[in-house]
Amino acid sequence: MKARPLPPFPHPFLRGEYGTGAQPRTLVELEMMRLSGFIRGRPLWWEKRLKEEITSKWRKEALEQGFTKEQFDYVLAELEHYDSLRQGGLQVSAVDGVWQADDWIPQELINALKVGVSKLEAVHEHEKDWHPGTDQVTFPPPPQQRFSLLRNSSGFGFGSPVPVLLCSAHLPQD
Repeated sequence: MKARPLPPFPHPFLRGEYGTGAQPRTLVELEMMRLSGFIRGRPLWWEKRLKEEITSKWRKEALEQGFTKEQFDYVLAELEHYDSLRQGGLQVSAVDGVWQADDWIPQELINALKVGVSKLEAVHEHEKDWHPGTDQVTFPPPPQQRFSLLRNSSGFGFGSPVPVLLCSAHLPQD
């Protein structure tokens, strides 16, 4: 009996549904990325990175955590680069390939969302269905709200895409 040939086992970095996949990174590089992301998660990090008393404190903490002087200097240089890419509140996220903006959602929309959520929360205590493991802090979302809508690809009914016109009727307009 002749064995049939097997397809090659997929490489974790060179295959994927979005192209060739991510380039492998060393553990040191991942830790440096984590440090950079942690700093960029702080309010006004782009101003703080210019203050010697603050960067000295960051350097001391980084060295205590096992980073070398050269690694920390690299992170500071990277912060300068990321600062040059910022456009107002829009900036590079700590996640590769993602940009973030904390100030792009208008306050009126945030307030409307809070009002809508408060209606979901307004149930008798005995009817509340707390999400397991959240110490009675988080409700599970209603089933239809668990998944984001993806234009031209979200399923509707028996797998047909939701028409874009139907979707955009419910999205905020400029």
